[in-house]
Amino acid sequence: PPLRPRGARSQPAPMASASGSALAAPTTVRTSVHFTPLRGSSGGAAPSGLLEVDGLTLLLDCGWEPPFDVSVLEPLRGVAARVDAVLLSH
Repeated sequence: PPLRPRGARSQPAPMASASGSALAAPTTVRTSVHFTPLRGSSGGAAPSGLLEVDGLTLLLDCGWEPPFDVSVLEPLRGVAARVDAVLLSH
């Protein structure tokens, strides 16, 4: 075996496909996902929530429904500055 500095780890052997060509060694990908319901999580109200994935913040729907009462949007006031994109489902 080749000489390595003390404490150094050996590299994993390269993987090969069925055709014999080398494949990249598997890597670990860590993803941070967090969901925060803002409205409609317990009842008939129109839903709204924040989905945060690796630092990207998506507003999923805004929870607004007829009769279009602006006070319904109040939960968005505290998070609006953090929102990167809005996804409206319907």
